[in-house]
Amino acid sequence: MLLSPGNVLHTRYRVVGLLGQGGMAAVYCAHDRTFDRMVAKAGLPRLRLHDLRHTAATLMLRAGVHPKVVSERLGHATVGLTLDTYSHVLPDLQRDAAEVMDGVLRPALRRSATGGT
Repeated sequence: MLLSPGNVLHTRYRVVGLLGQGGMAAVYCAHDRTFDRMVAKAGLPRLRLHDLRHTAATLMLRAGVHPKVVSERLGHATVGLTLDTYSHVLPDLQRDAAEVMDGVLRPALRRSATGGT
């Protein structure tokens, strides 16, 4: 099927625009219209359904949910995609890793310095 604005891809999806030279299609879901009405009725600022997806991923990662699990829940093909997309959410990963290694190595270094095993 040719992707062009206005084409219906499925009963719930419609192409609303193309990005680049015949590249990625911007697809709009019928659920988005329902969501838009709910957001407006609740008096909330404009919010896309997709924004909630990003929020959920961010909250899961910050809460310590393993990136592989977050990736699976988002339906990403690889955990690498998830980490590349959301790595800015986890700026403390390097520090946390260093602290873990410090906690593992420090007792061993103390034992070694005192002649213990």
